[in-house]
Amino acid sequence: MKNEGQLPAGTRAGELIDISIGSAKQRLLEVVRKFISREFQISPFSFLSESDIKCALFGHLRAEFGEEGKIPISGTIGQERVSSCQEVGNRRFVARSDFDINLIHSEYPWDQDENRWNAHSKIDIVCLDPRSKNTKDPYFLWWQDLLVGIELKICTPDYEILNQVGASIADAVHKLEVYKNRGHVKDFSWLSLCFVLDEYMNYGKFLRECKEGVSGITHAAEVLVKRKQALMLVDVSALDYDNVYAVTPASLYLIKY
Repeated sequence: MKNEGQLPAGTRAGELIDISIGSAKQRLLEVVRKFISREFQISPFSFLSESDIKCALFGHLRAEFGEEGKIPISGTIGQERVSSCQEVGNRRFVARSDFDINLIHSEYPWDQDENRWNAHSKIDIVCLDPRSKNTKDPYFLWWQDLLVGIELKICTPDYEILNQVGASIADAVHKLEVYKNRGHVKDFSWLSLCFVLDEYMNYGKFLRECKEGVSGITHAAEVLVKRKQALMLVDVSALDYDNVYAVTPASLYLIKY
């Protein structure tokens, strides 16, 4: 008798994947909503850095998909290269195998095209597209298509001494939009979340920085210029893709741009 949740003998976890694109995106979105309302807003000072938030959210997303959140893929990683110094004879790592790679990753490279691979330009948390089967590139495990990208920022109570909070958020939005607009990308959605530890911060300055940064970089030609119109109080249940949000200990604000 097969135990509940146990894979048949000789079966790779990824071979049982049957995750619809819509289902995966909605499940991911619900995890983010729960993290905001049940963790961050309950105990905001449990998260003192962007890394704290990233680690917690990453763990929840991995747990959500479990064994079904793995993609079976086969190929060769790396390539052998001999250095110019013949006496050194350095060789790059090479591995040929079958891999089960997880859908959820952090710090995943996004700036890829047919001519280059930029390992320094990354998205905080991603969900890979389960349909992606790229094995052409020597480092194809880091070159799969993305289904969802999440960029995270944090504003601590002394945020006013930080440089260009809004520009930092704008930069995140920019790279997410650039990736979404690439011709080969299908069904990609994104979220940009700025977690604010101080409920009573100077929203005027924060909003002004966000607007100036975002409006200068995105494709929106007509940006809302009135301060009172740029922040909209919304319920956590209304959080949705392709939007920028400010998350405070008591509220969730949609940042219009």
